[in-house]
Amino acid sequence: MPEVLVVFGSASDANVFEPLLSEFQSSKTSFDFRVLSAHRTPKELEKAVVGSDAKIIVAGAGLSAALPGVIAAHTIRPVIAVPCGSTFHGLDAFLASVQTPSGIPVLSVGVAKSSEAAKHCVNALKGFSSVVLVERTGTESSAAPAKCEEKLNELGVKFEEETDSNYSDPKKIFIDFVQLEKAAALPETNATVIVCAVKGSSSASDSMEFLKAAGKHLWVGLNRGENAAIAAVELLNLNGKFDSVLDAERKNLREKLLESDKEIKNKLAK
Repeated sequence: MPEVLVVFGSASDANVFEPLLSEFQSSKTSFDFRVLSAHRTPKELEKAVVGSDAKIIVAGAGLSAALPGVIAAHTIRPVIAVPCGSTFHGLDAFLASVQTPSGIPVLSVGVAKSSEAAKHCVNALKGFSSVVLVERTGTESSAAPAKCEEKLNELGVKFEEETDSNYSDPKKIFIDFVQLEKAAALPETNATVIVCAVKGSSSASDSMEFLKAAGKHLWVGLNRGENAAIAAVELLNLNGKFDSVLDAERKNLREKLLESDKEIKNKLAK
């Protein structure tokens, strides 16, 4: 059984996936590799994801980069995205990877940062002991930390809290809430860090700040505290301990959306 399923959207992304696969080979991490597209081979992609016993999935694509998010829709296993640069210096692929809807997290590394993805896969396969929430001095007030805490409590996951952490324990998952403008200055570490950048009011120009900051660590969407929480639980769940609560979370999301669909259809029918 492969430990990691690696899916890239095109063979032309070899400059990104070949170093990734080499790192897995060097670390003796077993993997299955597929070239499948969310747009061109959707049925084959779903079959590959649903039928896989891998504990972690790494997905890479460029342009609109729907691949990681579509994969995340079909699994409660952690999905790590590796955006591939083509146009806009990879901005389109990075945002498509990281800015997934509430409840369907994708953990994105920076553009073409395959070694960062490999590191976090290896860390996760060793197992984590706990989750630590980190708040940075000088970060503006945001609802993201509270949303994260609420979701962790809902999922039955205890957590610790630190201020201005240096991520000293590689056995822990750190969720760091940091001002977007200061995110690029976060400390280097061998530990696994999920960065939830915060900003009260964002503009299109802030997307470039977001892209530049993502040179290290794992990232969720701007202000997405709830997705950071769910992603952390998925990383804790490689042994299946939280399968039932994660499945229930997905079921609840599905039922809410279908209820909204039903209400709107009924309203339009009047």
